Amino acid sequence: MILVFGSLNMDLIMRVPSLPRPGETVLCPSYRTLPGGKGNNQAVAAARAGAATAMVGRVGDDGFGQRLRANLTDNGVDAAGVTAGANPTGIATIAVDDRAENCITVASGANLELRAEDVADATLRPGVTVVAQMEVPLAETLALLRRARAAGARALLNLAPAPALDADAAVHLATAVANSVDVLVVNELEGAALVGGAAGTGGDGLALCHRLAADLGTACVMTLGGQGAVAADGGRLWRVRALP
Repeated sequence: MILVFGSLNMDLIMRVPSLPRPGETVLCPSYRTLPGGKGNNQAVAAARAGAATAMVGRVGDDGFGQRLRANLTDNGVDAAGVTAGANPTGIATIAVDDRAENCITVASGANLELRAEDVADATLRPGVTVVAQMEVPLAETLALLRRARAAGARALLNLAPAPALDADAAVHLATAVANSVDVLVVNELEGAALVGGAAGTGGDGLALCHRLAADLGTACVMTLGGQGAVAADGGRLWRVRALP
């Protein structure tokens, strides 16, 4: 079973001729609303892949929240753990230009009310994989992942979106990950930030992925965009090419 602990946002997507510069207003004819948020996306993807999946998160007591819960249910996700908070549902405004470049602003809203204790102890057991990201309070995410490991569940953290980290913060987060996480998922920039270095170690990310796995004592999966992904666990290494 997959238990996703994380964010649910309604995405407001606008196609624009160019991204706005500071102080500039750019007009477009319309926008679309689509269920989003990294937690929501993880849960829907897991369910579509055939896994028994449940979601724990917060939405507002509003139309966006109702639509997000309905979307989870329609995709086969158990949404009983998605409850209404005091704040509105989180939203992301996404402007996409003609070159497919984008700029995104997220208002977290009810996502910031999510707490580790929203997951019952009985849910955390061997055979359960707890999946989390970085769009709800980090302290709550790490607290839940520690509980999951202690109960025999597997703890997976996708370090996205990665926060800005100075050297001390990178060391602190790396230590927390080492103490809380079984599987770490990063892209090359996020992985480099976690070890306080620059992206590009090893040219294709494989050396950086191996270093993260060794330093943190976790399995590490590193996504490389069009180059696919690499993974490391102890001395074992894998590479997966991107589909054409």
